[in-house]
Amino acid sequence: MLDLCHYTLTTGDIRRSPRSEVRDDIIALVASWCTPGDHPLPDVWPGRYWLRMSHPDPDTLAVTLHLDEVPIAVWSCCRSQAGLDAAMERLRRAGMAMPGADVWNPACLVEVLPTYQGEDWVGDLERCVAWAWVEAKHA
Repeated sequence: MLDLCHYTLTTGDIRRSPRSEVRDDIIALVASWCTPGDHPLPDVWPGRYWLRMSHPDPDTLAVTLHLDEVPIAVWSCCRSQAGLDAAMERLRRAGMAMPGADVWNPACLVEVLPTYQGEDWVGDLERCVAWAWVEAKHA
């Protein structure tokens, strides 16, 4: 399997994320969140955080991380080239700065919002959610 492309649009940072970075038990936990709706984070991460998930297309999971009622990061998890193409088109239509580097599938495309407080675990959460989505059996 290819490494995940973890691209932070806000900073231009891009990195390869091998599947081995995320333990199987974490994938199992996070997979249950890959359904549309609101999902509170367990105590694994600090309290008061929750995720809003949606499926803008069958191969993309759109995620918004909230602290209380304030969104702090948004990302798209793409598990196919069609999902990646659709996510990139949504970014273009929204006027987002497009990646200057080559982006590959599977991908996690992240925008850190101005309300982000520097939580150092958010990148790990992004990768965990992205890998759970890539491996998910449901659409």
